[in-house]
Amino acid sequence: TTLVRSIGEEVMVRFHRRPRTLFFIRCLYQQLCEQVLHLLEKGASTSCQITCLEALRILSRDKKVLEPVTTKENMQILMRLAKLEPSENSLGEEAEFPVIVEALKCLCNIVSKQIGR
Repeated sequence: TTLVRSIGEEVMVRFHRRPRTLFFIRCLYQQLCEQVLHLLEKGASTSCQITCLEALRILSRDKKVLEPVTTKENMQILMRLAKLEPSENSLGEEAEFPVIVEALKCLCNIVSKQIGR
């Protein structure tokens, strides 16, 4: 958490020092996506996972922000959360369903944006 906090602080310091251009805002969004995916990879509470996935779903609507999201590792994180891994035999507990649904929404956004490129 210290590393994530220091990265977040660094991003905010750079944000205040640079002109606020669309390019720079997209860079911030890309870094935010990377941090969100890092949190999802490390495992978090269900409510945190849902919040992270909701943010990622909104951010993934922008084609320019997709680059950090569409790496093999990050797609595997989303597929695991969506219960789309071949090793998964069931959907798990009912409490996990909101996480599964949000992960599926993220994957749908990513696929639709990739096709539309």
